[in-house]
Amino acid sequence: MVLLKVALVFFCINVVQLTYSPRVISSCGLTDGEATERLWSYLRRFAKSTKEMKPSHRVDVLTSALLHYASKVRSNLGKFIV
Repeated sequence: MVLLKVALVFFCINVVQLTYSPRVISSCGLTDGEATERLWSYLRRFAKSTKEMKPSHRVDVLTSALLHYASKVRSNLGKFIV
């Protein structure tokens, strides 16, 4: 009986993985995390300058930096789409 329950659990896990896997869902992409690494690398330069700021000013600076980064990435996107 216990063996049957264990086998059923493994079967259900496989069914769920096959149903909801990003590899089988249309319009769902996979990423290797490289874009996130580039973003953190870009934001690293703001660490010293925002360290002593008030939280509201820090949010303003980082928001401006992220908007600039997004526009830079968006403008370079056409180079990668063939």
